[in-house]
Amino acid sequence: MPETIRGNILVLDDDATFRSLVKNILETRGFRVIEASSPAEASSLFSDRGTVLAIVDYRLPQIDGMTWITSLRESGKNTPVIFCSAIPCDMKTFNWLRNVLKVSLILQKPIIPSSFVEQVESLLPGYEKVFPQESLGSGTNYDAYSENSASEEMVAEMSKIKRRLEMERAVQKAKLEYIGELDGQWRTLTELIDIHNNDKSRLDVLVEARHISHRIRGTAGSVGLPNVSEIAAKLEDFLAGLDGQEDTQQEVIWSEVIRFLAVGHQAVSVAKSEAGAAFETSDKPSVMVVSGHDDVVAAAGGKSVKQIASIEFANNPAGVAGIFAQQRVDAVFIEMTSDRRTSMQRVTEVRKLPGASALPLGFFSTFEAPLSAVEQLYLGASVNLVHPIEEEPLQEAISQLLSVANPDQPRVLAIDDDEVLCRFVASVLHSERMETRTSTNPLEGLAMIDDFKPDLILLDVMMPALTGFEVCRRIRENRDWENIPIVFLTSKTSAEARSAAFAVGANDFVTKPVLATELINRINSQLHESALKRQVRTRDPETGVLNGDSVMQLANVLLDRHAEYMAPMAVALISINDYDQLALVQGQFSARQAAKALGELLQLRFRAEDLRGRWSDRGYVLVAERCDRELLEKALRILQEDFELIQFGGGAFRFTSSFSSGVSDSYDDGPALEGLIKASHLRMKEAMATQKV
Repeated sequence: MPETIRGNILVLDDDATFRSLVKNILETRGFRVIEASSPAEASSLFSDRGTVLAIVDYRLPQIDGMTWITSLRESGKNTPVIFCSAIPCDMKTFNWLRNVLKVSLILQKPIIPSSFVEQVESLLPGYEKVFPQESLGSGTNYDAYSENSASEEMVAEMSKIKRRLEMERAVQKAKLEYIGELDGQWRTLTELIDIHNNDKSRLDVLVEARHISHRIRGTAGSVGLPNVSEIAAKLEDFLAGLDGQEDTQQEVIWSEVIRFLAVGHQAVSVAKSEAGAAFETSDKPSVMVVSGHDDVVAAAGGKSVKQIASIEFANNPAGVAGIFAQQRVDAVFIEMTSDRRTSMQRVTEVRKLPGASALPLGFFSTFEAPLSAVEQLYLGASVNLVHPIEEEPLQEAISQLLSVANPDQPRVLAIDDDEVLCRFVASVLHSERMETRTSTNPLEGLAMIDDFKPDLILLDVMMPALTGFEVCRRIRENRDWENIPIVFLTSKTSAEARSAAFAVGANDFVTKPVLATELINRINSQLHESALKRQVRTRDPETGVLNGDSVMQLANVLLDRHAEYMAPMAVALISINDYDQLALVQGQFSARQAAKALGELLQLRFRAEDLRGRWSDRGYVLVAERCDRELLEKALRILQEDFELIQFGGGAFRFTSSFSSGVSDSYDDGPALEGLIKASHLRMKEAMATQKV
């Protein structure tokens, strides 16, 4: 066990945005951080408090970072130091920092937050961390998970996810705050350069201009503005070539300085305009609300609701269809009425829209006409709110709906050593309702495939140590992965490069720099082709529900989850009554027509998180989350009533049909899926025997 380390991490940098970024991302991992904007302030803080690590910028007011570290070492302090600079170190400087000043890490700005944190972790393995007592999103609190309700591994994984999300939010927050300051910094930079241009003796303003461009170079790239960072870096280099003289060479340099000032001004303006719209709405899920009640409209307009979702209102079927045609929808809230048939029709209208059969649904109901738990389950409500609707319960309900797992959601794994590109890809694909995981390490990416089971893999060609060609070859050598579509991300467009990629098993290319539209089109094309093949393996071609093997695989996953949550899961087997006799009397086609109609009715009813599967020609399996045997049996009685209203055949030979079912749950019949299936099958046989009598 490493020795316990207590104390603060000192961040010495005159750029407040960079200090704030480092502070936020380190505090999400439990580190205590103090900030200093000048060497004098840093020395004061260092002497006043216990400091376990110093993160020091190179260019500072008064003295540079190397000089401050030198004074630190001369005073006898051996505290670990991370040296940060936007300027790459030459060999002489590197050796001085490492061998003389005993610097632990030398990092170049812009930093990549995730790798930066990992490197700090490696320097302080025994650090005693302090985490704020906050919840993991809405309605999930760490303290609520005792040893009896969740494993230590589950809690650890939840903590890991929470901290990763917090770090991403910290970077996003820093980016938005920095964009607000960047315009003023660029104007100041322009003014300083203009002063020097009019008075070449003012070398002091030239030094300050270089200092500002250096700060922008490091910070803009660290918060996700690489274009601005690159422009500032070029401007800094050209400013370093100015010496106050007037000759031809200086005129050439001045022309480049003026050009990059203009280019930078344009880049900053673009960042400002995008900040107001793209960062505010692009990553937000879209929730459709089919209601016109005043309390719903008011609650949906609340600040906390707007922060997590974009709300679209529709009051009639045409409005619902119009929204679906124009944009993605991640969840739907529907106003229920006292008449179950009317409510059922509203649900049916939504569920029949293309791509909406598996969307999570929420309901609004009233105290005068409340929905029972059975009706909520049958009609498909993952959540139900009772009027009057208020902002906080609506925000919590939306969060719950958006967390509902969708087995039909495409899964994309992106493997690229560029952290910024990975975040870009994840953001773009999220807007297309694709679940995305990313890895900047090719070996970790390979290890993720079995667990994540991606429908498509995006793969960078040029990565350190293990190239995309080698990763692709390894994927194709594994028989379980050989049919996963692989799309290469590459800046190599030569015929030789394409030939080499196809030789190892790539399916397609996306050229860097990546354009969102092209990325989506290429991925959709590959997913469509793959889905046609996968449909045969995982879906019943007649009804679109899962086949038996697929539903059992997913049911095992749900069963493990319910065991951790200490919640029941119910399993029903459903079979058309007298199917063979029906086929003999009415014909095989009519019998199959009745079986198909039952499957289609199952798709329209129950919740998005419930599993429906084709068990045989005559029967289905239904797996209901957070549901016991009694509740599901009551819901199946309503399903029976609706199914018996459907008429089959034609002319004078019209007929109706019915089914028998058997239900088990993980409370009464044990935690093993095999036992649940046997119990359901036995009860279904008993129901069939009773029906015949």
